[in-house]
Amino acid sequence: MPKETDGDHNSMKRFYRFIKHKKMDYNGVSPSKVDGKLVSDPKLKAEALNKQFKSVFISVADFEPESINSQYPSISPINITSPGVLKLLKELNPTKASGPDNLSPRVLRELSHQMTEPLTIIFQKSLNEGVVPTDWRRPNVVPVFKKGQKYLCSNYRPISLTCVISKVMEHIICSNIMCHANTHNILYPLQHGLRSRHSCESQLIRVCT
Repeated sequence: MPKETDGDHNSMKRFYRFIKHKKMDYNGVSPSKVDGKLVSDPKLKAEALNKQFKSVFISVADFEPESINSQYPSISPINITSPGVLKLLKELNPTKASGPDNLSPRVLRELSHQMTEPLTIIFQKSLNEGVVPTDWRRPNVVPVFKKGQKYLCSNYRPISLTCVISKVMEHIICSNIMCHANTHNILYPLQHGLRSRHSCESQLIRVCT
């Protein structure tokens, strides 16, 4: 029997991805129940979902950060560098969806060398002044069905598709915060979720030992 090559393996992956794509249901959101009645009008369904999503989120006006006298040192000012931005742009996944600006990851990756310097300046200025561009705060919200009855808006979860550029900056800030937290052992030792080199397996090992 001939040995399977990497080319054959990739071809099979593309084939099964194509079959999965064809089997997906693109009918969108099912008719939603509003005031006891099923509605199929896209605008009415969007308004019902928006009302549901808004009801479970905290308003910015209601959020009051607590003053904490921390025993840990404050994080140093974040310095965004061109090599770091270039590295992130070149690592973008070209198959991911674009945000409201319709600027796809493929375009950003192909033009990474041309985009690096202006984006570095924008990122640093935004960070220093504490101002986020308006377009970065306007995501495309996609309702994703989770489980239960499809006509209930409460059974859908919002997925926000933001601009890819804003995600790059978020990654830079998050990496710096996590580096600071790990350096000074700020995080709780039993916190294994969303941490580098931590997982469900490491948590189970910690519990069982």
